[in-house]
Amino acid sequence: MEARDVVGYNKEMLNMLEAKVKIQLKNKENFFVTGMLKGFSKNDSIFLTNAEDTSGNKFTKLVINGSNWISISLESTPFPMEGLFQRLKNVFPAGQVKYMPEIQAISVMGKINVTDKGVNGEGPLFERVKSIYDQYISEVNK
Repeated sequence: MEARDVVGYNKEMLNMLEAKVKIQLKNKENFFVTGMLKGFSKNDSIFLTNAEDTSGNKFTKLVINGSNWISISLESTPFPMEGLFQRLKNVFPAGQVKYMPEIQAISVMGKINVTDKGVNGEGPLFERVKSIYDQYISEVNK
């Protein structure tokens, strides 16, 4: 695999983080595991939480070795953090909004943290970011 292919692959895998995925396992016809994708390694091992397999077995945390799966598919849409980042970036001064895709978080002026779970902070800046977040959520959920 060429370097640019690896970068594209990693970017796509990052886009699936925190989303529900379905993994087809090797050597087991019609056998799948579904769960929240929490991480992946350079050797294609994947880490899931709240996973369940086709047989109904449940796993709080599960690591599947890269050599043991055939395919991964998105079962739910991940939170569109990039869109929220663009919205916040257009409201606040240049360089004051930082997006950290590896942890799916946004920092506003180093004081307010935003994730798919909500906004953390306090004061007028928090209120402004929370207002933008709430409006964005309502638009996304339409």
